[in-house]
Amino acid sequence: MVAAFAVLAVMGKASAAEPQINWSGFYAGIDVGGLSVQSPTTIPANPVTADIDSNSFVGGAHLGYRWHAPASRWVTGVEIDYWGANAQGDAPFVGFGNSAHLEVNRGGSLRGILGLTTNSALVYVTGGVAHAKFSGCVLSLLGGCWQSYSDTLWGWTVGLGAAYALHPNVIARLEYIYSDFGDHSYSTPPINGGITDVALRTHILRAGLSWRFRSF
Repeated sequence: MVAAFAVLAVMGKASAAEPQINWSGFYAGIDVGGLSVQSPTTIPANPVTADIDSNSFVGGAHLGYRWHAPASRWVTGVEIDYWGANAQGDAPFVGFGNSAHLEVNRGGSLRGILGLTTNSALVYVTGGVAHAKFSGCVLSLLGGCWQSYSDTLWGWTVGLGAAYALHPNVIARLEYIYSDFGDHSYSTPPINGGITDVALRTHILRAGLSWRFRSF
């Protein structure tokens, strides 16, 4: 994030004589990329932890609005996005016979955007709230799930990105988004102490293509 702000500062010092594109307007598009899930899962009664890591293709869509004041390089906006994936992973509890299982299959976010533009390029930082749908369980020694748990979690999200106008109405972009959904406790079999704690964090790196509903 520090590097992103440094890039914004350099762009902000660009020559005022450079021709400017106005980025204001609604836009919508699609995204494709990769999802990385990290989920430390703990049985407090023992205590033991299973560090689940999983990767998946991710695809989704976005809708947003940007506002670009005339004669300014600053661009602000708001965006909502939704994505689907198929991230699945198992990991053993260290020092214990059981394993933990986790699946993450969809999520999204509502974020604000702050960026600087120079001609056809836009570099921005973004942040807001995110949600993700997950399910999991503690696996028995025979491999089947004991009592399962699932939830839709809410957390905070930050990221950075770069966009480029390929055409007056077509915008390409590359974006990295990090989301933290905190730690949550779920009821599991009494043999494991009756409680399992699950933490969830996601990393998304994706490319997107947007249609802008207003000509430059």
